[in-house]
Amino acid sequence: MFCNKFFWSLALLFAVSMLICPFKLNALILSYGGMPDPGDEPQFTEFVRVDPKDGEPARLSNRVWLSYDDNNLYMRWEAEIDSTFDRGSYRARDQWMEADFVRIKVITSPASQYGYMYYAFPMGSLLDSTRNPDFNTDSSWDSRYSYTSEIKGNLWIVNMCIPFQDLRFRQKPPYEWKVILTRYEAKTRHFYRYPNVTIDMKQDFFYQAANVVLTNKISSARAFTLIPYFVKKYDLMAKESSFDPDNVGLDLAYNPSNAMKLKVTFNPDFSDVPLDSERNTFNQKMPPYYSENRYFFTEDIDVFTGLGSTFYSRSVMQPHFALKLTGNADWISYGLLSAFDKESREGNIIYNHDDAFHIVSLKPRTKDIQAAFLTHFRHNTGYLNLAQENNLIYQYLPKHNLYLAAIHTWLDPRDEDDLRDRAWGSNYSAASKHEFGDWDLNLGFSDFSGDIHADMDYYSDGLAAIDYNVSLSYSRDSLPGYLRSYNMHVSYNHTNYKDRSDVDHHVNWSANLSSTAFWGVWASGFLAEKFFHFLDSPNGYFEEWGTHRIGSIYYGSSYYKYPFLRFNLNGSYGHSYIYALEETRRSMFFSFAASGQLGANLSYSTSSTLYHYDIEKTAHQDDIFLISDAQLRITPSNNTQWTSGISGSTYQTESTTLVNLMRFGFYSNFRWEIRPGSAIYLGFKTSQNRMERIAEIPLRYSILDSSTFWRKNYATAYLKVSYRI
Repeated sequence: MFCNKFFWSLALLFAVSMLICPFKLNALILSYGGMPDPGDEPQFTEFVRVDPKDGEPARLSNRVWLSYDDNNLYMRWEAEIDSTFDRGSYRARDQWMEADFVRIKVITSPASQYGYMYYAFPMGSLLDSTRNPDFNTDSSWDSRYSYTSEIKGNLWIVNMCIPFQDLRFRQKPPYEWKVILTRYEAKTRHFYRYPNVTIDMKQDFFYQAANVVLTNKISSARAFTLIPYFVKKYDLMAKESSFDPDNVGLDLAYNPSNAMKLKVTFNPDFSDVPLDSERNTFNQKMPPYYSENRYFFTEDIDVFTGLGSTFYSRSVMQPHFALKLTGNADWISYGLLSAFDKESREGNIIYNHDDAFHIVSLKPRTKDIQAAFLTHFRHNTGYLNLAQENNLIYQYLPKHNLYLAAIHTWLDPRDEDDLRDRAWGSNYSAASKHEFGDWDLNLGFSDFSGDIHADMDYYSDGLAAIDYNVSLSYSRDSLPGYLRSYNMHVSYNHTNYKDRSDVDHHVNWSANLSSTAFWGVWASGFLAEKFFHFLDSPNGYFEEWGTHRIGSIYYGSSYYKYPFLRFNLNGSYGHSYIYALEETRRSMFFSFAASGQLGANLSYSTSSTLYHYDIEKTAHQDDIFLISDAQLRITPSNNTQWTSGISGSTYQTESTTLVNLMRFGFYSNFRWEIRPGSAIYLGFKTSQNRMERIAEIPLRYSILDSSTFWRKNYATAYLKVSYRI
């Protein structure tokens, strides 16, 4: 009875809030007819500085015009420049660089709290992205926008064309939209904006943007894109090439309307995706977590995620067919994603099942309420896993939010090898977030059942527990003067395990400081009394190692004044639990990372981390090792780029006859965009291990052959051709 009343109350609250219309300011009616005429009076000139947040007028003038026709929105921006103007360099699409830029954000529906951002750089590279209600940006979203960049004396002139077919909006005029115009000066790292809005305004950031109205009917032409591609691979170890139906693929994109987008892919190939960075997997209880870098899954991924984040797209290894439908209206966004994975096996051993993955998402919203209802299916013959995630965020007062989430799962195990029981599982959580000026207070509660199984998630199996947490933060940013920003954070987490007497206590803290002199320092740490265990329920395996006290201090600094050299120094010292020893031991690491732009065509990045564990070196564990990554980019133009990278690890292990001294990986990709959406890729990637022969363990230095040798794991070259129709 209580649950019914609770959900009816939420439904009533959502319905009432739908009737509340935001207060509308005077709107600018845009002229109809093509690119703006610079002889007309500019529409936007009064830019103010928003970072630092002092509201000072822009030191250099900005004159901006907007207009439109049946198919496009047009912008002309005349920006005054001086000796501090930073032209930047060439970049492939959606690659960030530190340079002067201007940006327009188009908000077609403030209620959706969603914006489309288009950048213009002096050297002409393309970067577009979206910003969602959580203020996260997604640069994997691509539009067909274009612009020209021209420098005349002390003026930088940008003429931009934004096709309507890439935007989502209601079809009936008049179109009441909003825009935010931003200019960035790289040498001073100052932002100027019209109107004076900042993201710390939360939802009002979207509502207080500048109002514009398009009175004429916009064309509703349906956008259709077809990109077939062909991949030819050559195994340099076996000296043989490969060709089968999987070497031919097809990407189909279709926009039935300005509010809906459909994408279908057959045999998607990810050969041109760089290798994942080298990771430290020593003393890791669970598999390493890798961020998604495959375009099909990164694009519009926010439609398929909620507070619980029960979808880990890397659980789909290599689909042979995938479909994604997304849509957006004033009060709701929705999506459908289906992917059918390929089976990977060696003999009778199956490494990856040919499962089907499906997600259905509905995300209604008003100005003060955001909800998400997501249903996840993963299934195969004789196997079904279902996860239903329901989320609600309610802003009951400005900067005071209530978060509610409920996740229910159902599992029908795969076969006799999956020892989990057929069962329902659940996770209920509630949190509140309160902002008092520069202070943030967060309170949270979660209740996990022990039989919750979400196989589309990164890791879902665990013990039944009740979790409480509280955190307090203080933050000042975009400050005028020498100090640019500083903040502090402290949190406490308490976990009670339902079926046992064990309890976890966890305290975290952090602080950082940055300066207008282009340096920053930070420190953080934690102290925990934690119950260590591992549960692998599909294989019926559970192990516990008791409660241990651990803690670490992390520290770092950065300097980023010069474009050709920006670097970070980081380190840690503390005590970690070593699973192989079932003991707590001292551990530390030190890392260095650097990146820079060398002229208009060359950029680089590199990082190295040295790990040290206070353990005895044995055949299966190393005490001191180095992990490194480096990347070099040569970009002759915005349409061509050559990228090479290396990765390595000196983590050593031994067998009865060999020592693995280090692992080395290398890749090289060349990309030539012959026309928008059509490209030729050439690539090579390899992985090798440096080996040394030994007599036997533990006689580590009884060497049979003093020479070392390289053993290749794989070496592959590929050619990929894609063409947009």
